[in-house]
Amino acid sequence: VDNSIFECIDPNVTIADIEVKCTLGAGSGQAVSVYVVIAGQTSSGGTQRFAYEGPVIESVASLPTSGDRGFVGWNGAEGAWVVITGRNFGPVTNLLPQVTVGGVSC
Repeated sequence: VDNSIFECIDPNVTIADIEVKCTLGAGSGQAVSVYVVIAGQTSSGGTQRFAYEGPVIESVASLPTSGDRGFVGWNGAEGAWVVITGRNFGPVTNLLPQVTVGGVSC
């Protein structure tokens, strides 16, 4: 079970005593526990779990290199930075993502 806390934004009771809706912020994980706190009372855990969608890579680019005459080109050499863009990468945290290129860890 993931012990992280992901806050729902603008929670509202939409059906009295039955339903709460909210917008989920950025997060990551599988089998994340879901709890509701109303007037200081926390719901029982139950067996319901939530899973964020997995990460999706939409593009990969190397950063441009520069020289005496300005922009030289794209550097695909060892030690070069790459920019990976996509969605579902989770919130900005101190945790480092695991990235591999060609089966080799970065």
